[in-house]
Amino acid sequence: MNRNAIAFVFSTLVLLIGYFYLSQHYAGPKTATAPAAQEIASPVVAATQIATPIAAATITSASPSNSSTTTTINTVRTWKPEDLKLDSALTQVGFSELGGCINQYQLKEYSKDASAKTKEPVDLFSGYAVCKSFGTRWGDEDLRNMPAQFERNGRKISAIQKSHDVEIRRTFEFEENDYGGKLTVEVKNLGTVPAVSSVGIELGAASEHKDSAGMFAAKPMQNQGISFLENDKLTTDMLAFSENPAAEEILRKTAFSPDWIGSSSHYFIAALMPQSKESGAFLLRKTGFNIQINKDSPATRTVYDAWYDIPVNLAPGSTKTMSYDLYFGPKLKSRIDRFESKGLTRAIDFGFFRIISWPMYTVMHLINKWIGNWGASIIIFTLLIKLIFYPLGVKAYVAGRKMQKVQPELNAIKEKYKDDKQKQQQEMMAAMAGKGVNPMSGCLPILPQLPVFFGLNAVLTQTFELRQAPFALWFSDLSARDPYFISPILMAGLMVMQQKMTPVPSMDPAQARMMKFMPIMFAVFMVSYPSGLVLYIMTNTIVSMAQQQYMMRKYKDV
Repeated sequence: MNRNAIAFVFSTLVLLIGYFYLSQHYAGPKTATAPAAQEIASPVVAATQIATPIAAATITSASPSNSSTTTTINTVRTWKPEDLKLDSALTQVGFSELGGCINQYQLKEYSKDASAKTKEPVDLFSGYAVCKSFGTRWGDEDLRNMPAQFERNGRKISAIQKSHDVEIRRTFEFEENDYGGKLTVEVKNLGTVPAVSSVGIELGAASEHKDSAGMFAAKPMQNQGISFLENDKLTTDMLAFSENPAAEEILRKTAFSPDWIGSSSHYFIAALMPQSKESGAFLLRKTGFNIQINKDSPATRTVYDAWYDIPVNLAPGSTKTMSYDLYFGPKLKSRIDRFESKGLTRAIDFGFFRIISWPMYTVMHLINKWIGNWGASIIIFTLLIKLIFYPLGVKAYVAGRKMQKVQPELNAIKEKYKDDKQKQQQEMMAAMAGKGVNPMSGCLPILPQLPVFFGLNAVLTQTFELRQAPFALWFSDLSARDPYFISPILMAGLMVMQQKMTPVPSMDPAQARMMKFMPIMFAVFMVSYPSGLVLYIMTNTIVSMAQQQYMMRKYKDV
């Protein structure tokens, strides 16, 4: 479960439990007299690293690497950018002559910002002045500082580099009408002695954008991270921005054999899936550098390295080949289901509540196929949830009604035995038992609804189909926060109305003030969450108010 989900669960539990305790313990039913690029790498088109400049004839490893060597460039051929591009109806993939890295992967179907006049496509890898994503190394020698030779055959493109007497050939092939592909890494020993080392692939690690932190941040959080699935356990390391980064090792793993590993964001992933279960190693490190749009602008991202290394032991003249499946695209279940054997569907991270979230996801999809509008689907799904939990709602209401009737007697006992807490508790329990009141009976029916609420939050925040999905009026993107903060304000107003339907005559002033501020606190908390989730809470509150009015009439004699 990522940090946003953990924060949501913890904060919501505190708010809901506090709200329930105050309203159920002190409140009763109304009486007759009382009236919430995307990108995996950097989004910028031209970035300058805050490090030693790249010289014309040499490259010093002030660029992200593990070594501090200087490599002389001997360029055999100057490639035109168009020669190093693979274009299709869905994607455009570009490679850098220096290092043979992927420096562009545009998703033509999806735009960075739905509200922008000019629809700029999402680019999973862009914005580095140096070779970065899917570059390679031999042992500790970073080959991203070396020019690559290329061979191209249709939709296959090979980047060839040499380190001493070892030749490394990376061959990429991307599908024409989907987001899958293949990567083959061939290591050949050209020397006369054994070559014993490892070959590594860097996965394109980069931090969150500087302006994405905080509740009122200029940019939404993209959940930039490195994720992998190993032994059915999903691990995600979030990559934070640092104003003054220092080189630091984040995670090191040996005997590492993932089903898949990749650079991920909230809605997109670039996943590498080994075709064999050969054990390797993994290193995630902060490089100590930031990137910026130009030399006069502030740094926007911190550069990380995520190396996946496979050991190599080659006799003279021999070759080792490593094969991988690739998926560079949206976390869209219909697209990644074909990699289910690799567990790639786990990239859609519903977290701890996934056992609840997946059935809800399926039901919401069925509703949306019929309705064709995700906002309307959320409303219908909310009505369905309320219908399922109606019997529990009745039990909670009746329990609250009984508790209200016994409350004057309990208050008298409190006053009578105010100096003897043990006796006070004994007498109160006896009084409630005599009237058939269980102090937990009002709370217990609510508890099963909490996992559903958290599971639905996971669905609404992680479902790719809600990205840039409009509903109506100002709801232009159900996956983004309300840009005008209208829905959180309306939600707070509805919660206040719901409070007024349940007067609290016996509450002391301090508790009454807390109850009044609870809707405001909840609204502030929901400001940064997707408007689709706020729409669900608003709908749930309206239906709860109608349900309460109905139960007040039906169970007035309880």
